[in-house]
Amino acid sequence: MDIFQKQQFSPLGNKPTSIDYYKQILYLGDDKGNVHRYEIDLETRQVKGQSNTLSFGKGKVELIKIIPYSKHLLVIHEGALYYIHGESLEKIKLIAKKNVVTAELNQDPERQNEFLYIDKKDKKITVCQFEKKYPFNFIEQPQQHKSSSLPYQPAMAQFYGKQIYIVFPKREYQCISSTDFKEIVSLSDIQKGNTHLIYVISKDEILFSSSDQFGVFFNSQGKPAEKTTLQLIPNQQVLFVQIIKPYLILGYEKCIKVYNLENSQEIQDIQIDVKNPIKCMTATGDKIFYGIDGELMYLYQQPYQELILKNLNKGKLDDAISIFNSNHNKYDDFREQKLQELYMDAFWSFVTLIRWTDAKNVIIQQQLPIDLREIIYLFKELLPSKHRDQVDKRNKLNTIDMVIQNQLNIIYQGKQTMVQQEFPKYKKQAEEFLAEILENRRIQYTQQQDINMKEKIEFSHSKQSLYDFKQIEQSIILEELLELIDFVLIKIYIKIDNKKSLKDLFKRGELMCKNLYGELQTEITSKYTNQENYQIVAQFQESFGKTIDALEVWSQIDSNKSIVDENLIQEACKNTIRILTNVTEKKIIEKYYRWVLKRNLDIAFKLLPAIPENVINPNQVLDYFENKVFTDDSEKQQRKQVRQKYLEVLVHQKKDESSYFHNELGKCYIEELLKYEKIPKEDLKKEQQEKKDQSQKDFYNFLQLPTAKYNPEILLEKIKGSWLFKEQIFLLGKLKRHQDAISTLVERNEFLWAEKYCEEKNEKLLTNLFDYYIQKFQKALLGVKQDKENSGKYEKPLQFFKQKTYDLMKKYATHSQLDQVEVLDKIPADVLLSETGEDSSLYSFISSTLSHTLHQKRTYQSAKNLSEMDLLNAEYHLVKAKQAYIKINTEKKCRVCTNPITNKVFVVYPNGVAAHYTCVQKDLSICPKTGQDFQKTFKGF
Repeated sequence: MDIFQKQQFSPLGNKPTSIDYYKQILYLGDDKGNVHRYEIDLETRQVKGQSNTLSFGKGKVELIKIIPYSKHLLVIHEGALYYIHGESLEKIKLIAKKNVVTAELNQDPERQNEFLYIDKKDKKITVCQFEKKYPFNFIEQPQQHKSSSLPYQPAMAQFYGKQIYIVFPKREYQCISSTDFKEIVSLSDIQKGNTHLIYVISKDEILFSSSDQFGVFFNSQGKPAEKTTLQLIPNQQVLFVQIIKPYLILGYEKCIKVYNLENSQEIQDIQIDVKNPIKCMTATGDKIFYGIDGELMYLYQQPYQELILKNLNKGKLDDAISIFNSNHNKYDDFREQKLQELYMDAFWSFVTLIRWTDAKNVIIQQQLPIDLREIIYLFKELLPSKHRDQVDKRNKLNTIDMVIQNQLNIIYQGKQTMVQQEFPKYKKQAEEFLAEILENRRIQYTQQQDINMKEKIEFSHSKQSLYDFKQIEQSIILEELLELIDFVLIKIYIKIDNKKSLKDLFKRGELMCKNLYGELQTEITSKYTNQENYQIVAQFQESFGKTIDALEVWSQIDSNKSIVDENLIQEACKNTIRILTNVTEKKIIEKYYRWVLKRNLDIAFKLLPAIPENVINPNQVLDYFENKVFTDDSEKQQRKQVRQKYLEVLVHQKKDESSYFHNELGKCYIEELLKYEKIPKEDLKKEQQEKKDQSQKDFYNFLQLPTAKYNPEILLEKIKGSWLFKEQIFLLGKLKRHQDAISTLVERNEFLWAEKYCEEKNEKLLTNLFDYYIQKFQKALLGVKQDKENSGKYEKPLQFFKQKTYDLMKKYATHSQLDQVEVLDKIPADVLLSETGEDSSLYSFISSTLSHTLHQKRTYQSAKNLSEMDLLNAEYHLVKAKQAYIKINTEKKCRVCTNPITNKVFVVYPNGVAAHYTCVQKDLSICPKTGQDFQKTFKGF
């Protein structure tokens, strides 16, 4: 980037060898031994009037240094150091006659009357002074001059305060004292190379060259500064160093490099004609002068604001930011505000250059507070009528078409064929760019917490704006801005036919531009007429609160028989159900729910929980299914299916307590399950078997519901004698018909199930099971005795139930659900009691029963004893708590009447309070002092 611009002054007669400048006065030394004083005009780049000249004769003028506070000069000519009057160029003093190689002023503002010079022959450094006041004479006294010999001739030196920084060729840097010339700071950490560089930037920042290719910064204590290293030209000697804040300028023979002083970034590289290398250079304020053979060149710094703007107009944002950072450090109070202004200018520059991506990134990433109307109003054809009318009132108006046209003319150099060919592409990109910005701001505004639609939004403006923002009201309420954003977004997506973005916009909920429905409705419905775009029209209607219109569009997908796309039909069903979920009008629900029920029951079922009972009661819903939807005989299965599903919703989700709906749901399950009764299991397909298993599981879960309100008698009657055996047993148990359940299980040889059933009921049903086994045993025994001819057929059940009786006695001898006394009463008197053999079961039962009974008795006795102990302990603590120790004497007084207790009847409370009985006899339990009711206190004991 061009921070400095190069200009040539009037040609010089001789070759310049030294130069210095101060406040429009330029001093120039040449190769003929002359020192010229020029008063110059920077605007015309000409010399004003005649110049003064000091001629030394032969030889070149090697050095000119202006002493700022006195405006006099130090001049070296052929090794001699002179003190020269700044205006008349008269020689004031010959300070040293020969061998002076350089002279350096003290850069410390408080010691600017000091300077040093170096004698190359004697390798001696001398520090001298001028008077601080007019006439600024050179101080002659030898005691004011301090000199010291050095081991080598220095290649370069810098002077600041009491510190002198020197470097010897191919040797290390040193920092010595200006009073005794001893080393005071070690600079051994700096890697020395063949080239050398020292420059004091400030009291605590010094620049050195390191390893011939880096510029490193150290502080006055010889420690590296926290600053980025400077990249030098490898192995090339830096001839001149100048500071023009915020820039650091390094001069080589063939180029001048400009760096950012704060971050060491190279900003500009000014190349010099190789045939005319730089001979001398100086800088002050914002100006740089350098001399080449026969010419004086002038580098002037452009105002950084103009430079930033030039870079922005070229789309060079990084360069503009670099210039900005060079002129605004982090301590600048207004830095962030000014940086934001830069980004806003950059945004409009990118728009002018039709670099849409860059413009979008700037406004979104930096969250610029640009008034969106400034951008939107460039797209006149996208505006709602009320905004378009406002724009039309202005005669001269930039439009996005003009912006694109102008830039394409520049790109294609006025070739109209190419301009017309490329215009549509760039116009579409511009519309997409606008949409992305509006989407971003829409999200930003609508996702704010505690959003206030009536809040006024304030904006910042850029002078680079393509729209005259002065014509726009400076603020706008958020509601109006969002209305404009939503309207323009819809218009853009319609125009560029971006269906996906249009759908996404509609899915977000109601739009803010509902009042502009009329301006959009015709455009939407006319553009999206084919069946693939029905959903766009429907979503548009819904977003604008036109619920019935949206439902009507979705229903057209059903009525249009040419539509066979199942995905589209399914989407229509889902959206219809979603909308109906929030509808509270009976006619609308019935009208648009019907076609979804016909098309897709699974999707239709999702509405069932949402049907408001205060609008359509459950009986009306069931009637609607049977008499208004599935009326044809061919739809019998669907009718049953939707009826069952709705009853499930009533029972399981809505927790309806009407026994009618519970009974009806049970009947639905039974009807569904009984149809499998006549189908052999092996004939069932996998899907049928899975459906059957699921239905049975649902039915059984329904029967077990704790909140179920069905009538067990009704359901049991429906399944009596069917294959639903488990369900029958459950219902018998629910009806307390335990004997029927037990006998049914035993008759079906479900002995373990019978035992489990008896255990679970917790009603001593094991005794009933034992009784049933005994009855079966006795019936078989009677058969053997009475029908001796056919006794064989009774023998097997006789032995079987005898064994089942014995097994039950063994297994449940000590079980809580078996009444041992009743069991013993039911055992026939002729049963043998034996410890061994097949009759040992009775012995084992009696033994276990006695042992268990004895154990229970001991347990109960122990529990009783422990309870009595607890009671005695509680009584003890109660008595203890009620006790109070007091000493009655003549001084002890009643807490009520304050008279002495003496020998009258008195009452003592557990807290030690004493009172006459007659004073507290109305309520003896309440302490007269504290009001505590001790009867309540000890109630828990």
